Amino acid sequence: MDWQQITSLIIVGATAFLLVRHEMKKRQRAKLRACGNDCGCTSDVLERIKAESQPNVYQQLNKSATK
Repeated sequence: MDWQQITSLIIVGATAFLLVRHEMKKRQRAKLRACGNDCGCTSDVLERIKAESQPNVYQQLNKSATK
């Protein structure tokens, strides 16, 4: 093996590593999104949807506990 083969293998290995790392980070970011995709929406949207769709149980519990 001469130095050119070693250098080309290092470049191919580094490229493969960077591609895999990019895909893993992309999937991690997608999990944090409200819709589960990497579309750019924020988790604030999900929190607002949850707040609007569910009754506010915590406030009701606090009111009944203070009475």
